[in-house]
Amino acid sequence: MDQMLEVNAQSSRSQAQLDRQQEELEQAQAALDKQREEIARVNILLSNLLGINPADVSQGDLQQVQAGLFELNRQVHLDPGPGCHPNAVRRTQSMHTGLNGPKERPSNVAPNVFSASGPGLNRAVSGQFYCTVPEHHYLEDCLEQLQSQMAELELTQGEQQKKLRHATKAKKKLEKQVEYHSAEVERLNAEAVARQEELAKTSEDLKRLLEEKDDTQRQQQRQLMTMASELSTVENTIAGRRSDLAKLEDLVRTMETELRTQQAQLKDATAKFAEAKSEQERASAQLANVNAELSKAREQLSQYQADLVRSKTEVEQTDAERRKLQSKVEQLERNIQTKEDELHRLSSCVNETQTKLSRLDSDIVSGEQRLQNQQRLLAEQKLNVEEQQAELRQLSRQVRSQSFCD
Repeated sequence: MDQMLEVNAQSSRSQAQLDRQQEELEQAQAALDKQREEIARVNILLSNLLGINPADVSQGDLQQVQAGLFELNRQVHLDPGPGCHPNAVRRTQSMHTGLNGPKERPSNVAPNVFSASGPGLNRAVSGQFYCTVPEHHYLEDCLEQLQSQMAELELTQGEQQKKLRHATKAKKKLEKQVEYHSAEVERLNAEAVARQEELAKTSEDLKRLLEEKDDTQRQQQRQLMTMASELSTVENTIAGRRSDLAKLEDLVRTMETELRTQQAQLKDATAKFAEAKSEQERASAQLANVNAELSKAREQLSQYQADLVRSKTEVEQTDAERRKLQSKVEQLERNIQTKEDELHRLSSCVNETQTKLSRLDSDIVSGEQRLQNQQRLLAEQKLNVEEQQAELRQLSRQVRSQSFCD
């Protein structure tokens, strides 16, 4: 835009300069026309003084008379000879009387300009011609002034012609510059049009991206709502499983008291309890199957109770095996302690899961706030949306991994 303004300013300056030069040429032409009129008026005056009808005189004759007068004026004023009158009074007396002084000779007044029989001219005794018309001297002064003016005008005309040639060259140069700048302006206009088209295309792309972003945000919101519902389901599941674990702990304590009183036929119970332990370890690895594993544990505990009831009757018959089973009972107690530790670890995992869920909720709230703030800044929307998408994907992966871990 600055280049276009500079080009327009330079074009305006060039046009103003051309206008000024054109005005000067017009003034010089008017002065020349005025001088031509003055010369024509002097020619008419000269014709009147000579008693000649201007209509009967050709332009060549008038020019010849002007040349003769110019030569006469030059001989009288610029190069006075021995025949000229240095004294103006004597010159006027000789002009009126046709006589010279005792030591003077008649002036050589343009001997070849006028004819011998022309009016206002007399031949002296010496055969020379001298002027007896008073108005001719005034005419000589007027002619001299006009000739000086003509010389000045010729100089002025030469200068004006030089200026005109310079102005013509400058005008051509300026026209070339104007053409170049016009081409440059057209190129800049084309570039501006292209940039406007690119801007329109970019606006359309931005509008399309905004629509896609809105769709993505709505989809992400739906995904977040789905994840929230899933998390609530997981929380409910965890709460139910906590209650189941509490019940399981009560059953384990009951089983411990029963095991202290019943010390027979524990070999099968130990194997079943080891199986229950392996099932509990699988339950800690796969949180989704905890309910099934807990139901199996309930069934196994009921079987344990039946086995313990059966073992009560068998204890009386297996006093010899009591010492052997005592070591197995101690091992079972250690397994029970291990199971309790596993339950405590599961509780800590649940607490960590709740903490991560609360952090995830806070992250989701902050992410929504960032989305609202980022809608105000069009230049940073793409990067912020990509960052939020990356964060949401990472949070989703974390939730999924945590769900699988739990």
